[in-house]
Amino acid sequence: MRTLLALLLAASLTGRTDMLALTNHDREQHDRSRLALDAQLSRYAKQHSRNMAGRGRLFHTPDLVAVLEGRDWSLAGENVGVGPSLKAIETGFMREKAHRKNLLRRQWDYAATGVFRDDGLAWVTVIFWAATT
Repeated sequence: MRTLLALLLAASLTGRTDMLALTNHDREQHDRSRLALDAQLSRYAKQHSRNMAGRGRLFHTPDLVAVLEGRDWSLAGENVGVGPSLKAIETGFMREKAHRKNLLRRQWDYAATGVFRDDGLAWVTVIFWAATT
C-alpha cells in the first residue's frame, strides 16, 4: 500500500513539474523569466483539472480572486486544456492567441499547475500570478 501511495504521489508531482517545465521552456524561448511553482495553489489546480475531467468539459475557475486569497498578488490569469499529452496541450496553448499571450505575459512571477489524467487524456489547469511589487 505504501508503494502505491508513493507511486501516485510521484505521478502527481511529475505531471505538475513537467507542465511547469514546458511552460518555462516556452517562456525562455521568448525571453521571459522562469516562473516559480506555487505548490499550495497547485493542489487547487489539480482538483480543478479533476473536476473538469469529471464533467467532461473545460471551464475556468469561477472566482480566481477567492482562490488567490492570502497571497500578495496584483494580476492573475488561467489557462485550461485537455489533450493526449502535456506537450500537445502546451503546443495548443502556444498556437492559440489568448492562451499564448497569457502564458508569455512578462508580469508573471508564479505558476500553479494541476494535471489530472483520465481515460487516456491529460486535463490541465495552469494559474499564473504576479506578486505585488
